[in-house]
Amino acid sequence: MTTDTFFQLDQALGREPFNDWHPVVMSLVWKWLIAATGEIGSMAALQVGFAWLASVLTCYYILKTTRNRCLSLLGFLILVLPNSANIVGAVWKDTHMALAMYLAVVCILVFRLRGRFQWVFLGMAILALLYATLVRKNAAVGVVPLLFLVTTVLLVNRSSFSVKKAVAVFAVAIAVFGGVVLVIGKSINVATGATSNSQVTQIMLDDLIFAVPQSAIESSETAPPALKSKIADARQECEDVGAFWDAYWKCYGRGASGEAFTEIAHPDAVKSLWIEQVPRNFPRYLDYRAMTTAKFLFTSNLQFASTEEKEDLGVSQYAPKLNDALRSYVVDLGLKQLPWLFHGWFWLALGVAGVVASVRGSRPSITATAIFIAGLLYLVSFFPTAPASDYRYIYWSALSVVIGLITLVAERTSARRRTPVKNSRTDP
Repeated sequence: MTTDTFFQLDQALGREPFNDWHPVVMSLVWKWLIAATGEIGSMAALQVGFAWLASVLTCYYILKTTRNRCLSLLGFLILVLPNSANIVGAVWKDTHMALAMYLAVVCILVFRLRGRFQWVFLGMAILALLYATLVRKNAAVGVVPLLFLVTTVLLVNRSSFSVKKAVAVFAVAIAVFGGVVLVIGKSINVATGATSNSQVTQIMLDDLIFAVPQSAIESSETAPPALKSKIADARQECEDVGAFWDAYWKCYGRGASGEAFTEIAHPDAVKSLWIEQVPRNFPRYLDYRAMTTAKFLFTSNLQFASTEEKEDLGVSQYAPKLNDALRSYVVDLGLKQLPWLFHGWFWLALGVAGVVASVRGSRPSITATAIFIAGLLYLVSFFPTAPASDYRYIYWSALSVVIGLITLVAERTSARRRTPVKNSRTDP
């Protein structure tokens, strides 16, 4: 657990009021888990349990598709890869989103097998996609290809199938899904009394401080003098500490009160100033975002998070020696020997290669293509928003590539198994 985690834990324990800086639904689930079990660690246990469930279902899908027991063990990759084992037990919204997306994908795959409980798996997939979108907003771009996959699976074998009908159903599915997400999110906020913190202004601050000249800020006729002065002070502080993003935390002074996870002063003025100045300085904005994207793709931080001691919450490491063993595996083996596993560029390149491999050949795979694209779109969504190069931000993209490759291997193996081998001899 990290600082973000402890803030959500305080909300789950009723020590902090709910706000939307972090997903309210996740803090609410944690609150219910603590009420049911009395254990703070129940959230981590839930995450690991879902990872195991998704892995077992993946093994089942591979086994049913290929009839190959050895190959089916690929389903456990999520639990043993050093770049995945490091995060499955880390209580972050990024972990929840990635695991929910993974569970949704594998449930769609199992649904395609047309078994006895196929509709249960489809329902689980939709619920998982809803939860993923509720815990992280930019998950929505990765959900779109998966909704397309669901639409295709439902319609492709029907006699009345047509491209026009599929597009219409897909459009309706997106509209309904988006509406349900908005209604559920709003209902949860109302029920919990969660306040809004205009977190989007955190990203806008980065653009104003690092991409817009101070002279342009000063020339604004609409921005309050206090905001202009605050941005100027933050700009100097950022230069002093060598910060080039994440200004809210590193040099702006956090919220209006100086406290973490609170709304900054003049949020509407920040939005207006961004709308006014960024288009006027668009080349500088693109230059800045190209730089942050390069940092995001080619550097990596926070690859292994250890729980800090938190005596007032009774939080401590349950098995420190086991934790050290996991650290050696993740850091000494994974990070030092296989560093590319923790970088966005690697999964971006592998994802693009996966799409190419999926659409080529005599048997293109719509399923694998949709899975690869779901991870690629999520990664691309960080171009205008990346606040840091923490590994957790690319976890779903890495996971989607692994799942896509597994799906592609399973489908190609199954196709070869069903294709009769031609006998080269001429029968008498």
